[in-house]
Amino acid sequence: MDIKAFSELFPLFNTASPETLEWLLSVAV
Repeated sequence: MDIKAFSELFPLFNTASPETLEWLLSVAV
């Protein structure tokens, strides 16, 4: 999933650290 799209779906995660986003994406995949 695209990180930008992910941030748009979940605005709260937009403030999260890149490491957290990568972790969530790795779990989602």
